[in-house]
Amino acid sequence: MTEAANLVNSAKGVSKIALWILAIDAIKDGIKALIAWQFSVPNQPRDAQSASVMPLIDLVLLVASGIIILMWVFRTVKAAAAMSRVRFPYTPGMAVAYYFIPLLNIYRPFQMMMLTLNWSAPAGKRIPILTKLVVWIWWLSWIVSGVFEFYSSPNADSIGIAVGSMISVLSALALIYIVREMTRLQDGLLVEWDRDANVSPPPVTGAAKYPRPQGQETTA
Repeated sequence: MTEAANLVNSAKGVSKIALWILAIDAIKDGIKALIAWQFSVPNQPRDAQSASVMPLIDLVLLVASGIIILMWVFRTVKAAAAMSRVRFPYTPGMAVAYYFIPLLNIYRPFQMMMLTLNWSAPAGKRIPILTKLVVWIWWLSWIVSGVFEFYSSPNADSIGIAVGSMISVLSALALIYIVREMTRLQDGLLVEWDRDANVSPPPVTGAAKYPRPQGQETTA
């Protein structure tokens, strides 16, 4: 198995875990939105136990999904770079680091995701317009939900928490689509890469087989 195949399969293995965690995260945020909406309705009984457990579930899923998604980003960038005949402009480590650098983390992860998708497309093909739109939806909803989470507190407006949670659901669903699309593109690129690698170069014969030393001239 080639190095490129190993890298693509490695990214695919992490993507399967990422899809499960993102699905669980989306369900969790949906439940959180329903609980917050219930709290916003007058004269509705409040489930104090659910409200107290939810922050702990939030923390566990945030850490788990963060680690898995960053592993997936690292491996997909590495796979895309390995199947390119020109140097990928960023290292996998840089792709991960951009999520933690202030100001750069507002736009660089979005650029890296779009760039990796473009480089994962087989030669002569472009990523679909729908995929680009979903990347925009993912990133904008991720930022907006982060703002809601930052300003939320135990005494925050329940409607605000419900809206923020539903935006988080949208972000998770968009990322699920992106993970699946990245896997599809890199599978196609790997097939093309292996096919080109198995094509033998044309035989070298005649004068081309024994090139004249540089500077030597023929004599009549």
